[in-house]
Amino acid sequence: ALTTALALCMGAASCGKKSGGKKEIPAAVSPVFSYNPAYIEMADNFSRILSLDISQKSGQILIFGQLTSGTWGGFITDAAFSDHEQFSFTPAENEIILGAASMGFGKTALLTSLNNSAAIHVIGADGTEEKLLDCGEILAPFEDGFVYGRLYRNGDGFAVSDSENALHFIGGDGSYLGEPDLKGMSVMGVSGNSDGGVTVILLKADNSMCMADSDGTELINQRDCTGLASSAMTICTGFGNCEFAGIFTDGLYVFREGSWTKLSDLAAFDFHPIEISGLVMTGDNKFAAVTKGSALYLLTEENISNLKSKKIVSLAVYEGRADQYVKLADDYNKAHPDSDYRIEVQQYIADENTSYDQMMSNMKMDIITGDAPDIIVDPV
Repeated sequence: ALTTALALCMGAASCGKKSGGKKEIPAAVSPVFSYNPAYIEMADNFSRILSLDISQKSGQILIFGQLTSGTWGGFITDAAFSDHEQFSFTPAENEIILGAASMGFGKTALLTSLNNSAAIHVIGADGTEEKLLDCGEILAPFEDGFVYGRLYRNGDGFAVSDSENALHFIGGDGSYLGEPDLKGMSVMGVSGNSDGGVTVILLKADNSMCMADSDGTELINQRDCTGLASSAMTICTGFGNCEFAGIFTDGLYVFREGSWTKLSDLAAFDFHPIEISGLVMTGDNKFAAVTKGSALYLLTEENISNLKSKKIVSLAVYEGRADQYVKLADDYNKAHPDSDYRIEVQQYIADENTSYDQMMSNMKMDIITGDAPDIIVDPV
């Protein structure tokens, strides 16, 4: 049974929060590829995928979440998702599971919170807990008591992001190393990088963007990455030909050689890009993605020069009957392959993990920041 609350996060392997600041026009808006999503059957073992991560050391991919049995567990697999090793985790009563990060070579770290005190559980390759790191009260809860936090591998230790757009560096022994000086900037996204640390996307006071790397205690190597302004739904690094990649409201972008390139608008998907909650890069222009509904896909590229461009009509559903409208949209899209329009359902659902007020706040934020759905269905 579910005894813990899941953190609401836009990203799994990484996370970016929406910003109410001015949006800029993307530097590159012409997509290079259309990605054909191939469903990964391994996801059928999960009722909810909380984290998707890739180890820069071993290339192993971690899938962690709540299993269909109701217990918590993780699969450690390869880039082809051909086979896996499995481990389970049983939280203490009222312990909140916030996220997971791959440590490579079969090891996993889990971030939890109990009575507002954060902890990192290190799970060994044999599936047993090797150590428990007490991190103290580093995660400030929201007014309603909801706790948010994401975990990243950072050298020999860890980095934790929280609801206050702050970063906390934790040593491998659990010691608190402090917060980097953000110089008044806001954290827009965080991802592990190929050097074993973290890369952070930051929003400046003038609404321009930059990114910086972590050396374990401070942020270094700051460089400009302006050109795509709204915060990413999720960002990632991995094994590929770009510095990092991100899912934005209009598709998949990569950052390489100092500029953004739009790889795909993901038009072949049966869901909107904002429904992608986790992303890992498995090779050059190759990705694995998880949606909020815990479906898992491999993204493969194809030439789109002969594909017909379609206008996306977003249909927002909140509270009841979400499944009904998802089916109706799927039926329409399949029955009208030559239509100029494609319907995509955007769900705002209040459940045991998301309060009604938080759900409405999410929808209002989408409207305020220019990501409003075309149609909102009143459940009454």
